[in-house]
Amino acid sequence: MRTVVPRAVVWVTTVGEEVPRCPTLAPFSAVVPICNSPPLVVLAVQRRADGTRKKTAANILATREFVLNIIDDNLIEAAVEAADPNVSVEQRFTRAGVHPAKSAIVKPPRVSECEVSLECRLNRYEEVGREPGRADIFIGEILCVWLNENNKERQSPDSQAGTFSGVGALSLEWYLTPSGLRRVPQPYAELDQTPPRVS
Repeated sequence: MRTVVPRAVVWVTTVGEEVPRCPTLAPFSAVVPICNSPPLVVLAVQRRADGTRKKTAANILATREFVLNIIDDNLIEAAVEAADPNVSVEQRFTRAGVHPAKSAIVKPPRVSECEVSLECRLNRYEEVGREPGRADIFIGEILCVWLNENNKERQSPDSQAGTFSGVGALSLEWYLTPSGLRRVPQPYAELDQTPPRVS
C-alpha cells in the first residue's frame, strides 16, 4: 500500500460516550473523497496488532460523528508528536501543542490551528481484511466545512478551499508539500531512509 501516494494527512477528532466526554486526537493518512452529492469521504482505521479497535474507531461507532482536520506544512511536526503511542489519544492535543475548538454541528471538536476542518456524520461502516491487518472503514457525510485563516469561518459542504494546500504522506518519513519533498523524522515508527520517486 505504500505505492498508493500521496495520501492526505489529517487529524481525526472524536469523543466517546463516557462522561465527561474527553476529545481524542489521532493522525491518519487513509482518507479519500468518494462522492460529491452528498459529499462523502472514506476513513480507514487499521486495527491494533492484537486485533482490537483503536479509540478513534470505537468512538466513531459509538457516536457516529468525527471531524477531519487537514494538516498543512506548518503542522507536520505536531502530527508526528501526536503519533506517540505512549501518549493517550486524550492527551495528544497537549502533546502536539494544538487546541480544540467547538464544532458547529457535531460534538467532536475541531483543531483550531488547522485551516480546513470537515465535520462528518457516519453514513456507512464496514469491517475489511483478515487478521493481522483488519481495518475499520468509515464513510462519512460532510455536514460542515471550516475554511480560511485560523479556521474561524464556517462554510457549506460544497465550499472551495481557495489557496489552501495540504500535505501528502509518501512513506514513513517523507511528505509532499507545496514547496516539494520534505523529510520529517519519525521517532515512533521504522524509518524509510530512501527518498521516494515522484514523477
